[in-house]
Amino acid sequence: NNMLFKFDISIFSSSKILNMLDLSLNSDLYKFKLNSKNLNSLVELKMFDIQILTDYLFANISNIIRLHLSSCSVDFIWRKAFGNLNQIQNLHLNENRIKDLNLSLAELKSLRILDLSNNR
Repeated sequence: NNMLFKFDISIFSSSKILNMLDLSLNSDLYKFKLNSKNLNSLVELKMFDIQILTDYLFANISNIIRLHLSSCSVDFIWRKAFGNLNQIQNLHLNENRIKDLNLSLAELKSLRILDLSNNR
């Protein structure tokens, strides 16, 4: 468990090869924003405590292949939260509080694994 409070995504401005970013177990990280073009080489992302997944939240990391949102306290997902993720293959939403799933999965043509286990 880390106590990372602020994360400036611009530190990756010159990085063209960042493939995996693990921000899990940083529950106090609240200023992280996924609106950076600096993450366009990212193929795997593990997130922290995030309760609501808004529409197109991951739009600027459209090359993502594996997205881990396990144990993130997710309880609401907007219909197009994963819009623009045309290459995503693995989506892990297990161990959350999801009660209603109203996703637009038709856009996720490459999706092979959708893990919704152990939601309460």
